Amino acid sequence: MALKAVNFKLEETQLDEIHMLSGVFNKSMTDIVREALAAYIRNAKCDPYYILSHAVEEADPEESDEVIREVNSLSEDDLAISSSRIIVADGDDDNDR
Repeated sequence: MALKAVNFKLEETQLDEIHMLSGVFNKSMTDIVREALAAYIRNAKCDPYYILSHAVEEADPEESDEVIREVNSLSEDDLAISSSRIIVADGDDDNDR
């Protein structure tokens, strides 16, 4: 995987915290930021809004508002996983869990 340099701004207190973590965990500041960003991306991809909307190439404002209203109306029960299915490459799947 190719690495690319990027520039971004942080509050001084955030930079100080990253520097402190870097020393405590003996990691580079770059590694600390990379790991934090990877965790954020993993969590964001579990967000119901992302799940419902990431495959949509273009949505007009009305469609976006509708999706947001639907997501906001979901209860904790709606969001709970009631079963799962593992699908393997050959098309067979395991039993529901």
